[in-house]
Amino acid sequence: GINAEYGELSDWEGRHLLAVQQFYREDYVAAMYTYRDILEKYPLDLHACNLGFELGAVTGHTEFLRDVPLSVVEHYKPHMPHYGLVHGKLCFGYCEMGQYDRAGKSGGIALEAFPLDSWAVHSMCHVHENQAQTEEAVKFLERTSGDWSRGANFSQHIYWHQANGYLQLQQYEEALAVYDEHVEKGTRNGNTFSLSDACSFLMRLRIDGQNTGGREESIARLWAQHIDEFTVLFYDGHAALSAAMVGDTSCLQTMLENLGEYLKSDRGGWNKIVTSQHGTDLIQGMLAMSAGEYGEAADKLLSSVSEVMRKVYGSKSQKSIFLLTTVLLLYFV
Repeated sequence: GINAEYGELSDWEGRHLLAVQQFYREDYVAAMYTYRDILEKYPLDLHACNLGFELGAVTGHTEFLRDVPLSVVEHYKPHMPHYGLVHGKLCFGYCEMGQYDRAGKSGGIALEAFPLDSWAVHSMCHVHENQAQTEEAVKFLERTSGDWSRGANFSQHIYWHQANGYLQLQQYEEALAVYDEHVEKGTRNGNTFSLSDACSFLMRLRIDGQNTGGREESIARLWAQHIDEFTVLFYDGHAALSAAMVGDTSCLQTMLENLGEYLKSDRGGWNKIVTSQHGTDLIQGMLAMSAGEYGEAADKLLSSVSEVMRKVYGSKSQKSIFLLTTVLLLYFV
């Protein structure tokens, strides 16, 4: 095709340009569908596969986590690069859709093809976790740690899974050791993904009746640097939870003010739609919790948490912290 601004573009280039323009406008759902359409014509376009898959996670379109890799997996043969990678994605997608037998098969193919694939390890961990096979998940991560711990950045998140596993087995010393040595370390550059892991783990520790030793203070200070960004509600919810854990009502009030400005701004896209529907209740619920008003907090979270679980970024394991927090509040009412 011909584009007046960019000159002569091929069909493939034009489709990618469209996806980038949609992404720039924060229209993540449209970009996700554009990448899906690219794969229909160019099934070996790994970039389109990666981004179509990721945007399925970002927008809560869980079926895309399965359907994107499933649409192209037959085009990848065992001798080809990225054969295992696509099966690893498919493992995660099947898992999030509750198809655990198929997930396990795809994950096995991925790890046989490339044992160092941290995403495939992570996906198989989810397969165990989602079936309440906590001991199996922990043993699996211990057995394969020589592979996944070599990852440059994603290993930190797998350590989060490991720490959660120890916590669920009530091996609290082991859980805190993993947190201190690996999970917390990943937060020091202010990365929101790492901060969400840290906040979530510490809240789970509290829910289990354990002393956090004040570890949430440093995490809350780092989260406070992100309360005007509003990129995905998943992160905003963790920022609010982190502030609530340390009783920082001032931070939460500022966050609500910033939220109002965001909703009045010219920014558009999926996150703004979801945040306009459920973000205020989620953050107001955290504010009420920080003030000890547990009944009001529970009401606010109950009005939003089911849709948050369905529409925002993250896996079932990650988003479950909002459900667990709601259950805790109901206990105190």
